[in-house]
Amino acid sequence: MSAEVQLAIGDAIQQTYHKDHICGTEESFLQLSFGKDLDKAIRDLVLSVFAKGDTKSARKLLTKATAKTIVSGISEGFGKQVAKVDYTTKDEQMLEKLTRNTWRFSAAKTVEIEKAMSRALVDEKGVLREFSAFKKVAEGIAEVFNGAYLKTEYNHAVSSSQMAAQWLRYQESGATFLRYNTVGDDRVRDEHVLLDRIMKSIDDKFWDTWYPPNGWGCRCDVSEEFSGKATPDGKIRLPEVKKGFGGNVGKTGKAFSAGLFTLSKSELKQSNQLADDLRKE
Repeated sequence: MSAEVQLAIGDAIQQTYHKDHICGTEESFLQLSFGKDLDKAIRDLVLSVFAKGDTKSARKLLTKATAKTIVSGISEGFGKQVAKVDYTTKDEQMLEKLTRNTWRFSAAKTVEIEKAMSRALVDEKGVLREFSAFKKVAEGIAEVFNGAYLKTEYNHAVSSSQMAAQWLRYQESGATFLRYNTVGDDRVRDEHVLLDRIMKSIDDKFWDTWYPPNGWGCRCDVSEEFSGKATPDGKIRLPEVKKGFGGNVGKTGKAFSAGLFTLSKSELKQSNQLADDLRKE
């Protein structure tokens, strides 16, 4: 990533997706293959931002391409846990929540990309860039967001939907407790080691914050237990909740948080509306 691209994207976003926030090297479920839709969306967005014109059409194309990819991860993960989805029950309701959340996240991400490109209109000295120089930086921005970042998001969609489906099953199994389990290898991040083997009743508020996944690339899981004792609070040392995480996807149906980005309230409202409108088309 060039210095110009880093400056345009900003420290906050880079820190959000930093490799230290991922359990080692991720196993990517995704083979990127957007084709013409993404290429056109990026090309149109670059041109519109440079001309300071209407970016609405490019926003739509980019949001669609992003959402389509991540939603495929939602479907893949949920399907691994549910042999046959009953679309008249809680399965359908959960899939709808996950899908709506993913579209809204994709729209918010598109706005964040546009903001980064807008910052790239001028160089580090505040001088307006020529189009060729701007295009190079803008395409670098798109490559970061739609390359490594998108793979991370796709993998998170798969694991989140798996855990959401598991939560629905746990509510019907009659289990008394849930136990937090890490993979147990040298890739597990230190803060998740603190959570390993914690057992709490299935309705304990602990799971409102610490039900996996708890960060990008989180490979943690929970197991249902029908006997035993809950881990006393006095023996638990909880880590810091990472920005954009700390919830229970099985309860909320939200795999992603728009809080990962730098959008204002008005920008978030507009991006949510864009996502909802696109789903109706």
